Amino acid sequence: MLLHGYGESLESWDRVAVELSAELRTLAVDLRGHGRSGWADDGDYSLAATLGDLERTAEHLGLSRFALAGHSTGGMTAVAFAAAHPEAVTGLALLETDPFIFKDGLERLTAFHGPEELPSFAAFVAAYATRRRAAADEGAVAARLRPLLRAGRAGTWTWRQDPRLRPREYTGPARPRSEAEVIRMVESVRSPVLVLRGEKSPVLERDGLARTLARFTGCEARSEGIPGAGHALLTDNAEAVTRSLTRFFSPWAAPPTS
Repeated sequence: MLLHGYGESLESWDRVAVELSAELRTLAVDLRGHGRSGWADDGDYSLAATLGDLERTAEHLGLSRFALAGHSTGGMTAVAFAAAHPEAVTGLALLETDPFIFKDGLERLTAFHGPEELPSFAAFVAAYATRRRAAADEGAVAARLRPLLRAGRAGTWTWRQDPRLRPREYTGPARPRSEAEVIRMVESVRSPVLVLRGEKSPVLERDGLARTLARFTGCEARSEGIPGAGHALLTDNAEAVTRSLTRFFSPWAAPPTS
C-alpha cells in the first residue's frame, strides 16, 4: 500500500508502482482532500482522520497483512497505522519521513503562495516551469501537475485538492503532538523499517535521522540514501526508490493475484 505526500496524489507513485507490481500486488491511494478522494465535510484533516481512512480502506479491501510505504506526510499516516496495528504491517518504508518532524501530519500546513486559478492547464505548467527557471522542465512539470489539477468554472483550471489544505498563512495543529507521544508511537512498531533519504534533502539531516532510527526499539530500522535526490524522491530518482523498495518488500509482501 503506497501513500503519497502533502499536495500530491496517488499518481506520484506511478513510475514506482508499475515496477513493483511486476512482482508484488501494489495499491496506491489518495489521501483525503487530495487527488480524486473526497474533501472532508467537517474539515478534519487530522492524523487520526487519515489513519481512520487507511483502516477502512484495508478493511474494505480485505487486507489483513500488508506492507506500507509513505512519502513525507503520507509516511506519518503509515507510521500511525503500523503503531496502531503492529500485527498487520509486514514492512514499513518511509520516504523522506522522520516522525519527529512530520508528527502532526496534515494538521500542520505551510503557507501556499501559488495561483488558485488560471485560464488553462498550459498556464499552470508555464507558471511552475518558470518557478523552476528551466524551460526544459516543462514536460516533467506537466506530468506532475496533470493529476493535481481539474477544469474549473468558466473554462478555467484549478486544484483538485481541498482549498482548506492551501492556507495563505501558516497553520499549526490545535493540539501539537508531543515528543513523548511520538516516542510511544515509534516504539509500538514491530515490522522492519526502512527510511529512504534524499542525499540532497533539505528536510532530513543524517544526525537527526540516526536518533530517530534508534527510537524504533521494537524492530529493525535502517536508512538508505537516494542519490541525486532532494525531498521529492519519487520525482528525482524513481529508479533508485524502486530498487530499494523491491529489495525491502520482497520478503514480506504478498505476490500479485490473478
